[in-house]
Amino acid sequence: MKTFSYITMIATALFLTVAASSCQKEETAGSMTSLTATSGDIAQSQLAGDEAVSAADDYVPSNVMSAAPQKAPALVSKDSIEISVSHPDSMTVKVEIDFGNSGVIGKRGNVLKGELEVLINKRTKTRTISFVNFSVNDNQVRGSKTVEYGKNTAGQPTWTITARDTIIRKEDGAMVIWNSDRVRTRTNDNGTPLNLWDDEYSVSGTANGVNAKGKAYTMTIDSNNPLVFYANYQHIVKGSMVIASEQKSALLDYGDGTKDNKATVTVNGTIKEITLGK
Repeated sequence: MKTFSYITMIATALFLTVAASSCQKEETAGSMTSLTATSGDIAQSQLAGDEAVSAADDYVPSNVMSAAPQKAPALVSKDSIEISVSHPDSMTVKVEIDFGNSGVIGKRGNVLKGELEVLINKRTKTRTISFVNFSVNDNQVRGSKTVEYGKNTAGQPTWTITARDTIIRKEDGAMVIWNSDRVRTRTNDNGTPLNLWDDEYSVSGTANGVNAKGKAYTMTIDSNNPLVFYANYQHIVKGSMVIASEQKSALLDYGDGTKDNKATVTVNGTIKEITLGK
């Protein structure tokens, strides 16, 4: 009986050890799957949000602050896009940028549909951007963002962007909430200061929200390795961030500056390459 009990005890212990190891492996695999999906949600949200700011920069008329107020909205057209300028009050300029229902391919290769409404404070030059049936690559964008312009200590132009966006994904209708506080800095104008679309930018800051599975997340860009993107390219090409969700964390790394749609996600030392969605 003693021998039987001893053997039984050893077998039970081995079973529990294997089971625990199996559960741990499953949990690790689940962490990689979940955090990879969250990383993709964040990358897609960033793309949509950055596209809205870039489009507003490009299509708000350059003389909108100096032009005399119109009694009726002034309507102009650029790149088949209708742009309406009005003055709701003495301190505000309103610019409505209508990309239409069929869509326009922007300079970064993304398809823009619907309308951006931009309210510009004449005193602070701060812009508030909101969306009317607006989408990027058929991913709906809702909410609003504010953009405050300035310069850093090196004299480089900066955009302090506060976003409270909701992205409705085209492929499954899932909702991603994207709340971010970031600073965009123009690091290189390539010798053409009047042409914004060949410029290089870096981005720093944080974000939080809810991923497509309804799970909360936080994101922090590495201050020593800020995100880098080009105005005329769809994806971030360099930089890294730490993403945390469900008490787990991952490192999302966009690479060395090569223009591609690849990034890597690292969880517990395991690295997985992902394809960045539009």
